Amino acid sequence: MSTKKDIKLLIESTLNYINNNDYLKNEFNHFNRKYTLDELLTNIIIIHTEKISYRKINKYTTINWLTIYNFYKKLIKFKVFEYIQHQLTNIYLTNNISNINKLYTDTSFINNQLGIESISYNPYNRKHKSTKISLIVDEFNIPIHVDIAKSVTHDSVILNNQLDKLKYEHPILFDNNKILIADAAYDSSVLRNKIKQIQLGKLLTPTNKRNNKKYINKLSLIDKLNLNTRYKVEHIIAKYKKFNRINYRYDKQLITFKNSLLIATLLLFINKTKLKINTNI
Repeated sequence: MSTKKDIKLLIESTLNYINNNDYLKNEFNHFNRKYTLDELLTNIIIIHTEKISYRKINKYTTINWLTIYNFYKKLIKFKVFEYIQHQLTNIYLTNNISNINKLYTDTSFINNQLGIESISYNPYNRKHKSTKISLIVDEFNIPIHVDIAKSVTHDSVILNNQLDKLKYEHPILFDNNKILIADAAYDSSVLRNKIKQIQLGKLLTPTNKRNNKKYINKLSLIDKLNLNTRYKVEHIIAKYKKFNRINYRYDKQLITFKNSLLIATLLLFINKTKLKINTNI
């Protein structure tokens, strides 16, 4: 899980971004009259990292839960966490793009408790509804991109849409020199053509026997060794699910759940890179 230092870096990045933007600084100014932004952000992180709801946050603070929740909704409104995640990922990719040769992707079901958007019946457990998250990580266990879809959406369809978003947000990745490693669910000619078209590199998957293809994808020894490293994305998914608000979806609206996912992504990202938004950005 995230350390106190990771949480401190995330809070510093958020405060620096707000203070560097005069419009945001003015918008969040009224929260500063009674409580510091640092205090409010700390309580938001506590809610996302501990098994605690907004209404029970009084165990950790004297601040009313509604004040904390309204502050969080305002952060969502101005896409603060979305900007920070995008900015930090760009800094990381710019500094390390020559070292990144492999990307990994996979999806995972998120059990639904109160969500009403982007949910559907879990195909593996039809009595319960769920959401699906899709991750793209690099070979150094750094989360690069995360997306959300209904649980009935096929993995290859999710990735197809996610690659468009990834190219728009981080075009530096598309140098036609990457290996995207995934499981057999992504063994699709549509995906292979898409990856070739957008100049990411190549898709490496085991052969999906259900496709009944005449062509059998014969893997070289190097490809087999690369496929054996796919556990990295599974490990990252397991780390996401240590966050209580990710393991179970309590957020009714999709945008709120997305920001819970962004907070988890930022904490995992900062834990590995130790990057932050500086005052001069």
